[in-house]
Amino acid sequence: MQIDLRGVLSMPRPDPKLDRRLLRFRYLNRDRIVEPHDYGIIGGSIDLFTFQVGGSSSRTLPGD
Repeated sequence: MQIDLRGVLSMPRPDPKLDRRLLRFRYLNRDRIVEPHDYGIIGGSIDLFTFQVGGSSSRTLPGD
């Protein structure tokens, strides 16, 4: 899945202790809720790294 993050790298990174934003989307026919924790350019592609914090998964989520 690709999400357009153009312009994100020019914005200051939020302080994770002060700003928590969650993303909700559907992937592999399951609803997912994720918390972004980092982003960067890898191999010329902008990547967003997340922890899944809710929704459904084929495996047990950490903390459950």
